[in-house]
Amino acid sequence: MTPPQRKSDHAPIAILLVATALRLYRLDFQSLWWDEGHSISVARAPLAEIPTLPAMDVHPPLYFELLHIWMDAVGSTEFATRFLSLIFGVLAVALLYRLGRDGGERALGWLAAILGALSPFLVAYSQEVRMYSLVASLSLLSVLTLLRAIHGRSNASWVVYSASSALSLYTHYFSVFLLAFQNLLLAGLAIIQPTWRTRSHMLRWLCSQLGILAMFAPLAYWATRQVASYRNVNLTSPSPAQYLESIWRAFNLGPAHPPAGSLPLLAGMGAILLVGLGLWATQRHDLRQRILAATCLIWIGVPLAIYWLVLQERPSFHPRYLIIVAPAYLLLLAMALHGAWRRLPSAGALLTLGTVAVFALGLGSHYFDENTFNDDTRGLAQFLLAEAGEQDIVFVDVPHPLDYYYPPAHYLFVDIHTTDRTLTDLCQGKGRIFFIRWRGSDTDPRGFVPFLLDKYCRPLGQRGFRGYDVVWYQLPPDPHFALARDFEASLIRWSDGLRVSSYAYGGAGRGATSSEAEVNWKRMPSGRAVWAALRWLPEDVPPLDYKASLVVRDPWGNRVGQVDKMLLNDAHLYSSHWQAGEEAINVYNVPISPGSPPGTYTLEVSLYDPSDMRPLDLLDAAGAPAGTTAELGTIKVERPLSPPSVDSLGIQEPREVLLSEDLTLLGYDLPVREVSPGQPLAFDLYWRAEKDVSEDYVIRVKLQEELGAFRIQEENAPVRGTYPTHLWVSGEILRDPHSLMLPAQAPQGRYSLQVELVGSGDNAVKGPTTLGTIQVADRPHRFETPTMSHSFNATLGDSLRLLGYDLEPEDRVPPGATLQLTLYWQAIDEIDASYTVFTHLLDKANVIRGQRDSIPGQGTLPTTSWLEGEIITDVYEIPVASDAPAGELTLEVGMYDAATGNRVVVVDSQGQPQSGDRVLLHSIRVEAN
Repeated sequence: MTPPQRKSDHAPIAILLVATALRLYRLDFQSLWWDEGHSISVARAPLAEIPTLPAMDVHPPLYFELLHIWMDAVGSTEFATRFLSLIFGVLAVALLYRLGRDGGERALGWLAAILGALSPFLVAYSQEVRMYSLVASLSLLSVLTLLRAIHGRSNASWVVYSASSALSLYTHYFSVFLLAFQNLLLAGLAIIQPTWRTRSHMLRWLCSQLGILAMFAPLAYWATRQVASYRNVNLTSPSPAQYLESIWRAFNLGPAHPPAGSLPLLAGMGAILLVGLGLWATQRHDLRQRILAATCLIWIGVPLAIYWLVLQERPSFHPRYLIIVAPAYLLLLAMALHGAWRRLPSAGALLTLGTVAVFALGLGSHYFDENTFNDDTRGLAQFLLAEAGEQDIVFVDVPHPLDYYYPPAHYLFVDIHTTDRTLTDLCQGKGRIFFIRWRGSDTDPRGFVPFLLDKYCRPLGQRGFRGYDVVWYQLPPDPHFALARDFEASLIRWSDGLRVSSYAYGGAGRGATSSEAEVNWKRMPSGRAVWAALRWLPEDVPPLDYKASLVVRDPWGNRVGQVDKMLLNDAHLYSSHWQAGEEAINVYNVPISPGSPPGTYTLEVSLYDPSDMRPLDLLDAAGAPAGTTAELGTIKVERPLSPPSVDSLGIQEPREVLLSEDLTLLGYDLPVREVSPGQPLAFDLYWRAEKDVSEDYVIRVKLQEELGAFRIQEENAPVRGTYPTHLWVSGEILRDPHSLMLPAQAPQGRYSLQVELVGSGDNAVKGPTTLGTIQVADRPHRFETPTMSHSFNATLGDSLRLLGYDLEPEDRVPPGATLQLTLYWQAIDEIDASYTVFTHLLDKANVIRGQRDSIPGQGTLPTTSWLEGEIITDVYEIPVASDAPAGELTLEVGMYDAATGNRVVVVDSQGQPQSGDRVLLHSIRVEAN
């Protein structure tokens, strides 16, 4: 049994009216998005110039030419421009009806049209100023006329087939997938249908394909150039599961439905399709129905397979590029529902209701889910119209679609070699500058524009819109922007052949904005940012995509600012795609934490692999590892122009305690509340001067065991004595870093952390106040010598001894394997410094082929916690490089001070330094698998 069939044509008309209504609903509710703005911009060009415009990107010209003619006729409002796509979207529904009816029964045509009318995927792309609904309707017309040509002997069908296929290629280049599936279908028919192997059929087939080639020939040259030049090596192709899941979700729920929670719906649609096709397969079907089923399967399978292969070379993926496949899926789904209706009407009704329900959920997301709406360019334009005056200038890092809504905006093409001069020229005589960054933009991934604006201008405000971030600044009186005035030559070099060939850095002036001279001084007010520009130079092609970390440290080694960025060259490619000798400039603004006290700060740089956070070794002049961090220079931090707000400090534990008439404790940061003996307890105090402070205070810090049996006490002037309190002025706010070292013998238990002020004149104690409680953890200590495979006796410095080691495996390993090294250390005496252990696998050329550096015990057993005579078991997993050459590798170990990079020297029995600062343990052979 099938759904009731009537001979009137009212049902298809009603379906088309529903399709039209769904595509009209909220047609202009959302702003145009980037691609739509691009379409309008291209279509506004003279008609004859459209095919050769550089802005054509990777799309053929037919849709843009039609849009040009359409806008001349009806205008370029959002509603008008999107209405053209609506027309083609409704036409696609009509063609689905005709294709289903030609291939089966009228009811199948109804079902196909209903699914096409309700499809969230087709509805969404019928409401965009893009070519997708046009290419969908042309592909449907191409398949419809091809099947009519197969079933009959009409030359007209072949002519329309050739024309529609060529027009489809003129609309989207992925229509070549359509030709691939169609020719495979025709080849299959020629094999299994003897009646189709006639000379006339073969001749019509050949002529149709030659006709398509002839019609496409005028565009072939431009198409080849467009396709060959389009590549983004920073993109990665999806996994097969991600590929299929994304397409399946888009075809059923549309492009707007979020992935979260969609799995049950997608599984349900899979069950509906399989059950329906199973019921369809149990019935008798004529040749037309079988050919339609085969057509849909090949129509789906061939483009999916070809696109997957394309993605391996050109990984630019989106399900919308496969809109030519969506009609085949809807037809196949209609056949499944039709088969269910004929076999079991109740099952057909249930499966149809389930399908309509899933499609309705997808339409709901498309119409009403604000999280998936287009960028709010319309709202952004309204803000600019209200806020930006004639003396202001507005820049945006993408041309579309803001040019549609706010023509005064300047599109800023970012070139790190010229943009500073462009800004200098265009900003003369202006008061404020607005810079708009589209969140999907890749035009300035190095952040060159924010680098320049933060360097010279005064930030005034920022605001976010859906899809955009807007920041605006006060310009200097005579704006002059520059990447850097003077670059300093550098010898900084890392283990993978990456160098810093030269660099420049500086600070800011004490006014609201900074002049060219002020940014090149090596000083700045607290709360501003250190700027730096580094020229990276690879000596060879880097093997990985690396990230650079620039850190500012206060005079006591505390990190007060950090910026981490991927290395990028002028083509915006990551480092593994660079060429040897190709220099790449990268820029950084490293903000210093508000409230940082005056003093001399240090700017450092390091490199690491972001996939495993492994830092690269810094190499000395002889090519030997010399730590992981290079110092670029120092900068003097001065009192800020005005005190920072308390909110900007980000105090972990805010409180306001007036400890004296002139000093208020605003709160404290206590990042770690559980420490082990021998470890430092780091915390920050935040102070505010209520008036000019007349005396120098001392801060007494106590760590008191709750039972009162053990106490640690330390007295220091604030800011480690570098900025005495008599220099503090009314309203000044300061962050005061402290580090209290717990003795290695500190007993386990809970301690209270207390702070009090001690006056310098009368030693009067003001306070105290309790900050919080600390848990001192217990750690077992071992003094018996364990059994080890290899005994050793190497002394490092005056407090450390390496007793021996275990190694697994010991003899040979393949590249990519992992060695487990167990070191046995003994403390000769208590140790004041916290050392890091290095373990290296060196080839004959002293190139590192495996490395693992760590504080002992994977960070849990710092050397400052070792007791005299204690023996430490210290395990390391050392990966052997996958490109390690066959041959002997030597295992070396040692220790270094991470703060300075200095290694601990190896000494003899008399305590005299030996030649070297490493211990060679073992040789192991690398053999290929």
